[in-house]
Amino acid sequence: QILWLFKYMTGAKPPPDEASVKGKSFLEVVDVSAKRIHDEHGGLGIPNSFLYWHWAMVPVYLALFGAIFFATTPVLSAATFPWLTLVHKLVIFFNVWESLGLGVIHGPLHQKMAPPFQDWWYRLTPRTMKYAAPFLPSFLASMKRSALDVFVEGVLTYVFSARAPCAPAVT
Repeated sequence: QILWLFKYMTGAKPPPDEASVKGKSFLEVVDVSAKRIHDEHGGLGIPNSFLYWHWAMVPVYLALFGAIFFATTPVLSAATFPWLTLVHKLVIFFNVWESLGLGVIHGPLHQKMAPPFQDWWYRLTPRTMKYAAPFLPSFLASMKRSALDVFVEGVLTYVFSARAPCAPAVT
């Protein structure tokens, strides 16, 4: 039985009363707030599946990124560690991770409660709805994704985004 994954914690509560936090130290205010979040009549208002998905994917993300980074980036010594390359690859890898639907962009704040992996499908499917940029001329500002959109936003984005973390340095 997997219905516990779809169980929503009770809806979120408003902030605590000012009287319960006024004049207290920062740690005491944190304690009051933590109790409100974990209260059986309060909580975050999101399903268990979202919480477990997010916290299960954090170590997967770190392990996969670490493996790719250390396999593709020459690290000679701790004194000459390529910090800027680490940041470059981290930003690119994060973009790929989120656009594949593996990250936090999947969840109640984005109205995506179905299984993940739907963003890449959307990006690679012509005639799906898209946001038309207001600065484009009318013949380019369609509300439907064209084959050119699929090629640029889908194929090229994923090819370049996959190549960059695998290169020794991001150029």
